[in-house]
Amino acid sequence: MDPKTKRRSAEQVRKLVLRPWANPDFRRGRSTFWIREHEHTIDFMHLHLFRASPAFRVHFGIRVLNDPFPAPALNGPHSDAYSNLYLDFSDNLNHVNRCAGEIGAFCVTVGEPWFHKWSQPSDLLSAESPLDHQAKEALRQALAGASDPECVQASRRLLGAA
Repeated sequence: MDPKTKRRSAEQVRKLVLRPWANPDFRRGRSTFWIREHEHTIDFMHLHLFRASPAFRVHFGIRVLNDPFPAPALNGPHSDAYSNLYLDFSDNLNHVNRCAGEIGAFCVTVGEPWFHKWSQPSDLLSAESPLDHQAKEALRQALAGASDPECVQASRRLLGAA
């Protein structure tokens, strides 16, 4: 598939993703991110488009707004661990729809339960949390009322929430 056709078909998939997911709390942030904001965190889904083939990888993550780390940590489940997914596409509308549907179903069956499991700040501070030490400390500070406004704004810009 030529690069222009691949980009066009990939964007068609991205535009259709929220339909099968049907979650009004999530919205598209930056071009490859879908986000849901909370008081101290942002839940996100990232669609990684492979360079070598017309296919996606889905990543989930939770970003602490007060975290100074300069990139989103892909700290949640990802589609590579599930061999039954078909996240490839072509310029055929049926393939585009199938890919978007698979991504939406993955968000419902894997992403949402994972986000629900980590929806409470106290759980995110536990030893089993997907957050690294720095993110946990940033969350502790935020919960204590000591958020750094610059970190919060940078996090929001990073994921397209600003």
